[in-house]
Amino acid sequence: MTTTKADGSYSFMGLQADRYSVIFSGGGDADEWYFSQMPGSDAFNREGAGPVKVAVGESKAGLDATLTAGAIVNAPVSCLTCLSSGTVRVSLDILNPSTKLWVRASGDLFTADFARFTDLYPGTYRATFHYEGPEAYDDVTVAPFALTEGQTYDLPYVNLTQKPVAAVGVSAPVRAFITALYFDYLARRPSTDEVAFWGAQLAHGSGSGVIASAFAQSDEYRLDCIDAAYKKVLGRAPDPGGRQFWLDRMHKGLSTTDDILKSFYASEELAHRRGTWSWVSALYQFILGRYSTSGDDTNWIAAGRAYAQAHGEAGNSYADGADAYWVVDQIYESREAATDRVRDMYDQYLGRHWPGDSELAFWAPLDQRYGDSIVRGGFTGSAEY
Repeated sequence: MTTTKADGSYSFMGLQADRYSVIFSGGGDADEWYFSQMPGSDAFNREGAGPVKVAVGESKAGLDATLTAGAIVNAPVSCLTCLSSGTVRVSLDILNPSTKLWVRASGDLFTADFARFTDLYPGTYRATFHYEGPEAYDDVTVAPFALTEGQTYDLPYVNLTQKPVAAVGVSAPVRAFITALYFDYLARRPSTDEVAFWGAQLAHGSGSGVIASAFAQSDEYRLDCIDAAYKKVLGRAPDPGGRQFWLDRMHKGLSTTDDILKSFYASEELAHRRGTWSWVSALYQFILGRYSTSGDDTNWIAAGRAYAQAHGEAGNSYADGADAYWVVDQIYESREAATDRVRDMYDQYLGRHWPGDSELAFWAPLDQRYGDSIVRGGFTGSAEY
């Protein structure tokens, strides 16, 4: 191993007769990294001219290289069943300008959420996402993009979608729409008969919003929501009586999925699961996904106590005397919480991980006023969906 002089020259002395590979490693910092390269190497031939044969007493010259600062491509991806690290294979190709053919630019990466390609030469690239698991997802190839030397390029968020279930007489767009509804609402693949049934409803004039609403009002979906609420908030499966209680209330229009969650958040059972957290901090963790401050704790307990006293109530002992249901309602219906829920819906239903501020500003107040169910229906009944 040796280092170059100020003029870029270098030498190896006293070599035995053999075959040698010359590798240049430039190093660098976080902003500009010169990856290891060989004489004559480029994006299409990283080995360059290959090993050099040196005889006894022989001198070799001209083994030079101009180092390239490596570019980086970040490739975020998600799918409904992307649960393990090797679920999605991400391939990166570069366009050979001479042959007009795509050539694999780097080894494939396997991920469930994010892939990062480094040490890339400048050029025109494309990325392909292929699901490796047991489900049936369509491959996604993003539009070609140009990379310059040392550039970091962030690909748009890719959300893999299930391949539509085939059904005679149902068009491909309709099959895709119905298949997506089954996965987004019921987390399962529809049967051919189910696709045919809903395809017929659409053909006879039912709008996409009406179909999406029917899914949201189905017992299968409601029971899934009840089960998920028990698991998420209380950490257990529902007891049969509790499951039926909430389903009956939903049938009568007395409770929504939001009401079930809020009831669990305000319950004494959750208060006993909070561990070392304060009661308010536990609510912040579940509803806002962040820690509360000591000021938050003090202010919410004081406000909850004042509300209880103003309404002639004793408050809840497990909530330090505050009206637990009132406090939960204020936090759950806050603009911050509603914005977080809307952002999650953009990700799940439209495959957009970073919605615009104006979009969030439009939907969050609607969520605060009408609840998740109405907003969810708006997303799944939209033309974009």
